Amino acid sequence: MRKCLDALLTESADGSVTRFVWLRQFEMGRNSADMNRLLDRLYALQDIALDNSLLSDIPPHRVAGLRRQGERYFAGDMRDISGNRRLAILAVCVLEWRSAVADAVVETHDRIVGKTWREAKSRNDTCVAEAKSTLKDTLKAFSSLGSALLEAHEDKAPLEEAIQNTGGWSSLRDLVATAAQLTDTLAADPLAHVVQ
Repeated sequence: MRKCLDALLTESADGSVTRFVWLRQFEMGRNSADMNRLLDRLYALQDIALDNSLLSDIPPHRVAGLRRQGERYFAGDMRDISGNRRLAILAVCVLEWRSAVADAVVETHDRIVGKTWREAKSRNDTCVAEAKSTLKDTLKAFSSLGSALLEAHEDKAPLEEAIQNTGGWSSLRDLVATAAQLTDTLAADPLAHVVQ
């Protein structure tokens, strides 16, 4: 474990910085690329098999102080610190960053889901808004048809004639299809638009 921790100060992560510096460079993200960068760090930290109970007997203010030192020093400065102190700082940083990166992953996930939901809701609202004029025309046509049928019923006239006078059976078929489509549009949940 000592070798593994010390290797953080010598191994390169992306060709320009040590793994130690790379691991501490994280922040909450907003998209899948940010999420992938966070997950890379989280997996790297999880691969270092330090048990969280390692810090259970250390006062929180001491843990916070060691973490601050680790976040302030560069790898070269860390290598100059004596063995046990350096290892203590590295161990604290690994454990603390593991939790912090996990929290950042969750927060990034929430941001991505929230953004996706807002976009889906916006698409859904747009579809509903676009359907309003068609809905108005369809309701007007059904109102005319219903009035004609009721009038024919009261006059004991054939209902077939009332349907023909309001556009015929093909018009009624179109109205029913439009009404079904509008019902689906107005009842749609924003989740239906997530894939888009």
